Amino acid sequence: MVDLDATAAAIVRLFANVTRYPDIFATIKRVDIRSRTPARSVAYVEAAFQWPLGDRWVQLETVVTGDRVRWRRMDGSIRRFEGSLVATDLPAGRSRVIYDAIVDPGWAAPGWLTAWLESRVEDALVADTRRYLRDHADEVAERPSAR
Repeated sequence: MVDLDATAAAIVRLFANVTRYPDIFATIKRVDIRSRTPARSVAYVEAAFQWPLGDRWVQLETVVTGDRVRWRRMDGSIRRFEGSLVATDLPAGRSRVIYDAIVDPGWAAPGWLTAWLESRVEDALVADTRRYLRDHADEVAERPSAR
């Protein structure tokens, strides 16, 4: 759980827009949208993992339902990649986000090392999101125009 400096609606829009991921998350190298509707997208996502893994990819399905964003691996060299977040409004234009993420990069490693990697991913998710919100506050707050 984390409190962020944006409304719940802005957080949901941000995480639903997979094409922004390379701008938000330092480890995301590339995103190619394969299909998109207002509530669901499927994208090829390439991520840079630390040594000894190197780059990995995932075909990622992202589904938005109200205040919830869910994502899951459909295919790829990342064995398991799934998670969700729920955002609720707080006073003063802030929000509380409850999230979970499971990442298994697909290599033979002891459980403690995989758990450590997951915690690093979650820490990076929060730190990168805070940085993006700080650097793009006006842009995030605006409601995107219909395209």
